[in-house]
Amino acid sequence: MNKALLIKRLGRSFPELSEAQLHHMTRHLITMLGASMQQGERIDIRGFGSFTTKVYPARLVHNPRTGSYQTAAESVRPTFKLSTVLSARLNENAKPE
Repeated sequence: MNKALLIKRLGRSFPELSEAQLHHMTRHLITMLGASMQQGERIDIRGFGSFTTKVYPARLVHNPRTGSYQTAAESVRPTFKLSTVLSARLNENAKPE
């Protein structure tokens, strides 16, 4: 789902909010998520899932073409874990009738 689709769906669920308010809220949410993840904080959204960052330490990697070894720098990657509530809802909707 992209931001435009999220705003559209939120608009259907909350018709009392204007499109400008929904844009502002989603922009603020995404900014907060990014800032928290940069600080290494875990973000839990009840009924949706959790966002965390995983640090991969520097490591020695092998290049099979040249046979040489190089050091890969430390990297930080975002991860997402689906909540059991959302997982159950998605699986319930995916069942064939």
